[in-house]
Amino acid sequence: HMVTVIVFEDHFLDAADAIACQSAGQQIKTKHRRGRNVLQKPESMRLIPPDGDGNYVYLMLFPDGNRIDLTFTENVPEDDGEPVRVLLDKDGILPDYRADPAYRYVKKPDQKLFSNCCNEFYWCLQNVAKGFARREVPYAMDMRDRYVRDMLIKMLSWRIGAERDFRVSVGKHGKRFRLFLPEEEYRRYLATYSGAEPEEAWGALFRMTELFGKEARFVAGKMGFRYLEEEEKAARSYLERVRSGSLRPGEKDETV
Repeated sequence: HMVTVIVFEDHFLDAADAIACQSAGQQIKTKHRRGRNVLQKPESMRLIPPDGDGNYVYLMLFPDGNRIDLTFTENVPEDDGEPVRVLLDKDGILPDYRADPAYRYVKKPDQKLFSNCCNEFYWCLQNVAKGFARREVPYAMDMRDRYVRDMLIKMLSWRIGAERDFRVSVGKHGKRFRLFLPEEEYRRYLATYSGAEPEEAWGALFRMTELFGKEARFVAGKMGFRYLEEEEKAARSYLERVRSGSLRPGEKDETV
């Protein structure tokens, strides 16, 4: 087999590249183009350990703005419903891929998943509050915009799914929220982002908490789930007391 590899100026095939292509039983023919691309090879990295699944991947961003994720593999990709278009299969070894429209749909939760999402959201709020109270702003912002926000995104996704019989995709990290949320709700979601100044950051946290509670009640009503009001009240009370200074978390916390 012959594979054509495009190599840009200042980037050359190293030993790992050659081994990857040889292991796939292919000869290498290179073409040079002027320009500099952005290239990542996950399997050659140590900072972020590779999957170790036998594949070798090139992530390439070209000067003209196009991006290609190129994977060398000895395994035939399984038909798991992900949309696939076969461009060339000279040996006829690929299955007849059939895209499943539901592959990227929001997955319908049950009571257990719904309750877990609520519990994770309200539990992680105390970490954010402690971080702000101790002036550990990087920690607090990271906790808020990763762990807490992940649960808010999930709840908003369920809200959108519940309104559309879970036959909808909101995209990675809710990137299509603006297409499906009412305009006012989308503006409220955007208002949960903030800078790092204390008043601004605290305000965004309370807006996030208020929005989550509203959406959780909506989903619970649509799906017939039980929502623990007392869990929300306890979490909000903790936030208010820490923000006002009436409750001062210890300077040291061995659990964090």
